[in-house]
Amino acid sequence: AASGGGGQFEMDLLANSTATTSNQPLAALGRVVVPVTGGSKVFSGQLLPVTDLFGNTVVLNLSGTKTFRCTAVSQRVYNMEYFVVVPVTNATSTLRPYLSTGSPTPNATGVLLDAPISFTVAHRQTTATNLQLSVNGISVTGSLTTSSNAAGTTVSYTPSSFLPANSTNTLIAIITDSAGVKLTNAWSFTTINATVTTIPGAYAQPLGSGAGPGFALRLYKVDDAAPTTATLLNAEIELAGLRTNLVTSLPYPNLAPGANGDGTYAEPNTINYDITGAPTGTPTFNTKSAFPNVTAGGVNNNLAMEALMYMQLPVGSYHLQVRSDDGFKLTVGPTAANTNLALGSFDGGRGNGTPSDVYFAVTNSGLYPMRLLYFQAGAGGNVEFYSVSNSTPVLLNDPANASAIKTFLPPAAPVLLLNPAHSGGATTFSFLSQSLYTHYVEYKNALTDASWSPLQTIAGNGSITNVTDNSAVGATRFYRVRTQ
Repeated sequence: AASGGGGQFEMDLLANSTATTSNQPLAALGRVVVPVTGGSKVFSGQLLPVTDLFGNTVVLNLSGTKTFRCTAVSQRVYNMEYFVVVPVTNATSTLRPYLSTGSPTPNATGVLLDAPISFTVAHRQTTATNLQLSVNGISVTGSLTTSSNAAGTTVSYTPSSFLPANSTNTLIAIITDSAGVKLTNAWSFTTINATVTTIPGAYAQPLGSGAGPGFALRLYKVDDAAPTTATLLNAEIELAGLRTNLVTSLPYPNLAPGANGDGTYAEPNTINYDITGAPTGTPTFNTKSAFPNVTAGGVNNNLAMEALMYMQLPVGSYHLQVRSDDGFKLTVGPTAANTNLALGSFDGGRGNGTPSDVYFAVTNSGLYPMRLLYFQAGAGGNVEFYSVSNSTPVLLNDPANASAIKTFLPPAAPVLLLNPAHSGGATTFSFLSQSLYTHYVEYKNALTDASWSPLQTIAGNGSITNVTDNSAVGATRFYRVRTQ
């Protein structure tokens, strides 16, 4: 084989010896590691063996017709010139089942805390009839998922809780074959250095207390020509409208005010944005939207965004990822206005080649107030916010995916009526409206009346709103503002 960058491919044996169609039952025999040979047309000067999970050369007992399949494992480019079966004359003992492939591999490092465990047992002259697995000395045999055919058996296990972080974890697989012989295989791997945060149960809000599906966003964009500063502190300063132009000594205006004039936007779907409106760099998902309130373009520097949400979480362990160019910070707290417990962050400039992992546990079911802070300093800019389960990424609040974790807009704050006055047959008052929410002004002539009557509906925009009731000619009238 030849490869300019190295790579791997897997060799499989089909269960049906003369299979001629796709999607046939099969089992992996092992893998071939292709070294860097100097180019995709520079072939290695040696035969490259098919090896099992532990690096041993695979030996098979073959007779009759067999059908093999070769499949790329890595994304490296390589060319395979030929495949040869080499006779072995000194193999006199019975060839028993063996572990051909698996994940995590022996001595792997940086393994995720919720990584699924899997391996394949290839059959030979005897077959596997019973399989046992222990993880760090604890048997998980009763939780295994297996699938068998004439070529072998695949085994998978999903840990019910996170593996210990930054630690060596040991797997022991015991195979009992059709001759009653037990074969023990042991290997270890090291998990990622990560923190698992247990969120206080008191932070949980009741189900149904959110204002509607999605995220409450607020964006602030400073002029592209301003210095690009890739820090979380600078992002907070921008969102507060306090970043100052050093030439004019005036605050930079928000170039992403949106329809509400204050940068707010109710996102009913997902956080999956790119400044260009299309995937760039190394995204997890192959579609993108432009940032709300920001015209898509190759240059969109100095952008800060916060996303407030109530995240619906049953009791359990959770793995989220943020893939961002540039930085982010995810926090949780008892209210949307008080999210001071950090769950994960990246403070600096980066591309989106590697996502940040966020691990936490929930002991009470409910809606958890969270805040995602994101900033784009310069060059490329994008952010994806998603969960990971069984190695599958799912965007949060994706309405097209039933497995997506749901998020809701935080509930509106109570409205305080200001400057009430009555003259003749008119009552006036004012209140501070709230962006992203609708205010319903209602009245009663007596508190004992059965229902409130509508007076005015107001779309909140974050400004003071004046209300006038010219029909208040009775002796009394009571008012309220209902917000949703």
